Amino acid sequence: MHKFQSFIGKWEMIPRQNNYQIGAPPKEGTYIISLVEENTLRFDIDWTDENDQKHTMVYLSQVDGKIHEYENTDIIESVKTTLIANNKLESCTYKGSAKICYSMQESIENGEKLLVNQTGLLSDGGKFVNKSIYKKVSIEAF
Repeated sequence: MHKFQSFIGKWEMIPRQNNYQIGAPPKEGTYIISLVEENTLRFDIDWTDENDQKHTMVYLSQVDGKIHEYENTDIIESVKTTLIANNKLESCTYKGSAKICYSMQESIENGEKLLVNQTGLLSDGGKFVNKSIYKKVSIEAF
């Protein structure tokens, strides 16, 4: 079994289990995680917002615990992704030396669900946490 096996696959959001402290949670969403190289994962994320607008985000992440430059430097400049347990994947994004967002993807319930916690900073210096839960619909990434 590959070290990222508990994350690889297609995941569908369970909207009623979302818990957002900031912003409106998506109405629906899909997460596809695939292995592209030994330590590189591809994330394809699609979601529909509260106004029925569809959004897509695709990115590659080297999972080695090191900070790497990011492709779209308008928003963030670098990212660090670390496998901290066989079922926990941690990502931190940076603008300069400041950490602007933290994300934890955790495979739960024997790999049947994916818990995604995103933490960020508010303008007043406080923090927020947005939680989404996904169910695995395929073990194959497309």
